[in-house]
Amino acid sequence: MFGETLRMELAPLGVRVVTVMTGMVQTNWYHNVPHFALPPDSLYLPVVNHIQASANGYENAKRGTSADVYAENVVKQLLGGADGKIWHGALSTLVWAVSFLPDSVMDYIMMDKSGLKGLKRSRQNQNFV
Repeated sequence: MFGETLRMELAPLGVRVVTVMTGMVQTNWYHNVPHFALPPDSLYLPVVNHIQASANGYENAKRGTSADVYAENVVKQLLGGADGKIWHGALSTLVWAVSFLPDSVMDYIMMDKSGLKGLKRSRQNQNFV
């Protein structure tokens, strides 16, 4: 939202602001991420595999757009006069399309893909005193 506000405020001054909405891109970013570990009493232990895969960038490495292709596409669109938001990287088009649906749809997808839906079921099956 901040980028859109800047775009509107700076347009009369001849300044073009473009927000790049980036999907999954294959980079070396995750090579320098510290080792991930949950505390032994963490409530998130039932979904630790989902968290580790995200923290380690497994999906980005497997399904992400190559950095060269991503950069080429972004630069091409910027040099072509793009304005507002541009969407590049794996799954960015899907996220764009889902953004037109009610928030509950994106919540459902994210809860399912992140493993948090399983965490909720796990917590419901426990007896709390």
